[in-house]
Amino acid sequence: QTCALPIYACPFGAIFEISQTFDVLQRIRKGEKVVAIVAPSILGQFSTTIEQVYGAFKQIGFTDVIEVAQGAMETVENEAHELIEKLEEGQKFMTTSCCPSYIELVNKYIPDMKKYVSTTGSPMYYAARIAKKKHPDAKIVFVGPCVAKRKEAQRDEAVDFVMTFEDKQNTAILWQECLPISLMKFLKLPKNRISTAETQKIFTKNLYRQKMQLKEVLRC
Repeated sequence: QTCALPIYACPFGAIFEISQTFDVLQRIRKGEKVVAIVAPSILGQFSTTIEQVYGAFKQIGFTDVIEVAQGAMETVENEAHELIEKLEEGQKFMTTSCCPSYIELVNKYIPDMKKYVSTTGSPMYYAARIAKKKHPDAKIVFVGPCVAKRKEAQRDEAVDFVMTFEDKQNTAILWQECLPISLMKFLKLPKNRISTAETQKIFTKNLYRQKMQLKEVLRC
């Protein structure tokens, strides 16, 4: 099971998610360094400010909080370069490598699509390495909305634990009472990098053609 849909679809409740919250809190309680890499979608989950969200992580005992959006910048840049190379080589299109459920789908049911899957790491992949570089001896915990990230973490030596937003909600933290901290860090891209506008242009230019060609492949 990689997608959370079966959990809610099963009428008998026979499928359930194994939470790693206890493991994470045990590490914190023992005094180990634990760093949270947090998906930006967390801001749509809780009715509070971004400063209080990150303050809650610090209150729980996390050593540091790093935004997965920083890793997403690496993903977008590398994937844009890869797409350009693939199109120049004559490949018709390229699909994402960021969704563990999709990767499992391709591996199990659509093996002919494997050659079209991007080899670029996900935002979690790059964010975990940013965290490891900053805190080499820390445990890295990805916090996001997707249960399937547990599957990806099993293949990534840089990610030690995965917590969902539901896990975070169950830590009994009163968000409004947390001391706000600001972690809004915007990275400046070096001149040799592809800019966001250029990346958007590349993907937009090839989007329609890729959709049509993908339909042809799936029809075969």
